[in-house]
Amino acid sequence: MTVHAPMRRMPRLAVLLWLALTPWTTAVADFADGVRAYRAGRVEEAIRILREVGDRGDVRAQLVLGALYGAGEGVALDEAEAVRWYRRAADGGSAEAQLEMGARHALGQGVARDAAEAARWYLRAADGGLADAQAEVAARYDRGDGLPVDPAQALRWYQAAAASGHPQAMANLGAKYADGDGVERDDVRALAWLDLAAGAGVTVAAENLVRLRARMAPTQLEAARALALELRGAASPDVEKARGAEPVERMVPVAGEALTRNEVRELQRRLERLGFSPGPADGVAGRRTRAAIRAYETRVGRPRTGKPSRDLLEDLRARP
Repeated sequence: MTVHAPMRRMPRLAVLLWLALTPWTTAVADFADGVRAYRAGRVEEAIRILREVGDRGDVRAQLVLGALYGAGEGVALDEAEAVRWYRRAADGGSAEAQLEMGARHALGQGVARDAAEAARWYLRAADGGLADAQAEVAARYDRGDGLPVDPAQALRWYQAAAASGHPQAMANLGAKYADGDGVERDDVRALAWLDLAAGAGVTVAAENLVRLRARMAPTQLEAARALALELRGAASPDVEKARGAEPVERMVPVAGEALTRNEVRELQRRLERLGFSPGPADGVAGRRTRAAIRAYETRVGRPRTGKPSRDLLEDLRARP
């Protein structure tokens, strides 16, 4: 039943720039000045300020610069420069940047593809409390991707991510309890986690629910419903917090799409890699992204919806 955890990417640039709304101390006021300049359209001034602040060690400026150069927003697209700033932010303790470095090594984007190096960065971000990274680490322990196969470690990290409300981690954790994979089989706990994951839009979880319910007694079904309510109250949405920096973004699904903005960004990049034109990889499914989705769906024989979905993202991940 277990399915791969999604690969998550950096949050939308506009959300990173939201940091400018927070009052800063005098020592970091230049960061807010740089963001305000960018939002006012004074891009060259903004880049100059952010680079100065980043060179002084401000991980927020380094993170924004990595996003700017990586997306080609306001500056020429420059993957090497994006990696340079992301790495500085990651080395400075930004869990967000560590997550991005992991994803870049996993995809071979701006750096050599290296599963072990990807896992190293994901582990650092997971230790920083990011549910996205915790789900990635769990999946890699599960399938031996850059890390040794270790069911106990996989279970530990799925539990950590699921406790933060990570949809795919909840689905995988439910599947493990249903299969007795690395843990004693527990249909009640399995159904509870799968129910939460299905409610968050994970298609495979909904499919597994049907099969699991068929083998459960009425008393077990009632116990699972009660446990799901308890877990729903305990699981909190993942608030992304880079170690030593201010909160950056609450990783919640895009309305009606059951995808996080990071997943939408990944979807956009995969469409671009296949020769479609979804526009900038900004995590927002606008007109160009939806047109690219329809074109892709037509080519591969999928129903033409033009909508980003987890099923579509999984289909794109299965292609080279």
